[in-house]
Amino acid sequence: LFAFEDLKIIIASVSELYIINEIFVDTCYKFLLPVGQEVTLIDIGMNVGLASLYFARLSFVSRVVSFEPFLPTYAQARRNFKLNSSFSSKIKSYNFGLGGTDAVLESPYNALNSGVSSSQADNPRNIQATHTERLEIKAAKPIISALIADYPNDQFIIKMDTEGAEYDILGSLLR
Repeated sequence: LFAFEDLKIIIASVSELYIINEIFVDTCYKFLLPVGQEVTLIDIGMNVGLASLYFARLSFVSRVVSFEPFLPTYAQARRNFKLNSSFSSKIKSYNFGLGGTDAVLESPYNALNSGVSSSQADNPRNIQATHTERLEIKAAKPIISALIADYPNDQFIIKMDTEGAEYDILGSLLR
């Protein structure tokens, strides 16, 4: 267990220390908005929930909607959220990924470094896989469109870190 500022985070691999540093120390997701604007943050590629927790801590983020297709990674994110209930009440998470189209895949998974696992068969990082996982992928456009319809007065920010699936997701949103 790792305590950082007002968070508690489960560390299951060395790569999570790197991610903590990237998000909370280097503040790779730091952005500013005009005063008074609240946003809904869509976290595509939630991983173990660190970015979702980072965003949920921001006062101008009213909600975080997160997507993670790998079940072991999703389960660890849920455990991290449970340890941080004061922030995770703003997070709604889903155990499916977003992509260009609906699909069910068998995908390589690295249990020792979940941050490099990818639903993209041609991702070179997949050679580090320890086993395969069954993933559900849903077309991004209907999911994002439904969120916009549910919160028509909100501003939206999308954080997308999907180890190569970004192109399919963006293509879906632009069609």
